[in-house]
Amino acid sequence: MPDKPSPAASAPARTAYLVLGMHRSGTSALANLLALAGASLPREVMPADTHNARGYFEPWRIAVFNDRRLAAAGTSWDDPFAGLAPGPADEAEWLDEARRLFRSEFGRKRRPLLKDPRVSVLAGLWRQVLAAEGLAVRVLIPVRHPLAVAGSLASRDRFPSRKSVMLWCAYMLAAEGASRDLPRAFVDYDALLDDWRPQVAGAEAQLGEPLPNLTPAAGRRIDAFLSAELRRNESGGDLAALGEAGEMAAGVLNWLRAAARGETPDP
Repeated sequence: MPDKPSPAASAPARTAYLVLGMHRSGTSALANLLALAGASLPREVMPADTHNARGYFEPWRIAVFNDRRLAAAGTSWDDPFAGLAPGPADEAEWLDEARRLFRSEFGRKRRPLLKDPRVSVLAGLWRQVLAAEGLAVRVLIPVRHPLAVAGSLASRDRFPSRKSVMLWCAYMLAAEGASRDLPRAFVDYDALLDDWRPQVAGAEAQLGEPLPNLTPAAGRRIDAFLSAELRRNESGGDLAALGEAGEMAAGVLNWLRAAARGETPDP
């Protein structure tokens, strides 16, 4: 008589979907697409506001936690060097709090969806949380032109373009570096709004598996959600006008766009 499988072996695998990338770069749109396709949003989602009327689709308590954790390291979400700041001396206590927060937001959901751009620069902490929870991880990173992001941040935060472009570089480089050893997909944001189906098919190919519940009904809901009004800031302007910051951003953008096309640019 064959041995009974152990509880661990027979339990369904749990996979976290992690959306990384810069603020105002399409992370919210991509997160809701994943939620409509079967991933699980947190219990308490950050409410919509005038800057994102469709919603942010991120755990507001985790976002507040991330701001506190960045402040404890002497930095903030809008510091281009936030990802390089050394952790505070009491990092173990922050890790314990992060695990409690994650459990309170997601419980034992099989496919939790964690989206907060700050996780890109705190990936070391949050990857420890996901590993401690026994979760496999799939990463999706939207790619939006840095000047479109700069336009959005100018409207919301009055940031000058050079600062926004430097932030974009910092977040996108942090997201890329933190996910190299994980199944991941880069998704062109503008192409996603034009026709999401081939972009999702490409992402599924990069991840090596289909999205969990992309049914025809889910596709119709995604059609209704992804509309032209999500593209409120075009990528007008010239990166070269921003000097070294613009030159750096152009190189990062070219690399990310190649990755989004399914190519394998040299990291």
